[in-house]
Amino acid sequence: MWVRREQGKPLAARTHEYQSAQPGNSLLQKLQILYVSLDEEEAGLYTVAVAGRARAAFNIERVTKAFYRDFDTHRKALSSLMASARWPTANGMRPSCSTA
Repeated sequence: MWVRREQGKPLAARTHEYQSAQPGNSLLQKLQILYVSLDEEEAGLYTVAVAGRARAAFNIERVTKAFYRDFDTHRKALSSLMASARWPTANGMRPSCSTA
């Protein structure tokens, strides 16, 4: 569990749920971003840089927004395609298709 802090916004608790039946790839990818090499440590890695890595590793909002934006684009394209398709029906009428 970690807490996301943004100026002007309330604190937001974040967790990473893991089930024993699922692969651990998601958590491992996040932890790999946090990895600090000995060379980086000796070169004087700053806390701010590590905090930036943590923010990048655990910021799922960016990925979620991108997913839904892409999903909506594809949904609209499919809906448009379906609305313009010729549908064979017994009474010759095309079924209605909502684009909302």
